[in-house]
Amino acid sequence: TIDKMENERQIQRFMTEHPDFKPADFYALLPEPLRKASAREGHVTFYPNIDGVDGFFIAKLQKV
Repeated sequence: TIDKMENERQIQRFMTEHPDFKPADFYALLPEPLRKASAREGHVTFYPNIDGVDGFFIAKLQKV
């Protein structure tokens, strides 16, 4: 999905309920054409009309 309610807000809720997790930078792991600044903050959303791929959301969290 590309709905913020189902993506970013779920991650925020999870981190509120699990303070032992934090966002993890995965910018360098993405192929260069798909690198977005938000990947440094632990999440990225791709859009078909912008990125030329299916619409989807990725988040990476790290246990601290």
